[in-house]
Amino acid sequence: MKVFFVRHGQTTANLTRVYSGQHDFLLTDLGKEQAMAIRPYMEKIAFDKVFTSDLTRVVQTQKLALPDAEVALRSPLIREINAGSITGTPIGSSVTVNEEGEKDYSPYGGEKASQVCARLKKFLEENVEPYDYKNVAVFAHHGILIAMLSLAVGKVINSADVLVKNCGVAIFEYKDGNWVLLSWNNGSDFTE
Repeated sequence: MKVFFVRHGQTTANLTRVYSGQHDFLLTDLGKEQAMAIRPYMEKIAFDKVFTSDLTRVVQTQKLALPDAEVALRSPLIREINAGSITGTPIGSSVTVNEEGEKDYSPYGGEKASQVCARLKKFLEENVEPYDYKNVAVFAHHGILIAMLSLAVGKVINSADVLVKNCGVAIFEYKDGNWVLLSWNNGSDFTE
């Protein structure tokens, strides 16, 4: 099974460089263009299931990239990492990495990256892994794509070390109980 994880388009938080967390920021005009730009490539794939985060920026992205798709579930389990009280403040204005090198918003009432991995794992175990799908689309957030990469490599990845483009597509394969990264940050160049 192939799972296509799609990050949402540019938001007002991305544009102004503030922590977005789970606040419901909207797409910018550029974000809408980014979502429409991946439509021709996403529409070439016959998806068995389409899932999205329940936050508006992701719903907007999915509706522009796959407008005719029937969404199986809009899940809070695949929301962005909770940044707690620093949501809306400038990126870099607070220490957000703990001694182990893990993204950590818990001092601000938010989550650690490992907690996002646990949420994503639960989502996958309930909605994806038990089924014999060929292709699945998951529209989500930067933190969820990093969490998926972390699950595939077996350790928590520091998100500062990995570029996740707006409307970038990461393709993972689930086979024999293991996740494998096939490609990262695709958009116009991925194929079935």
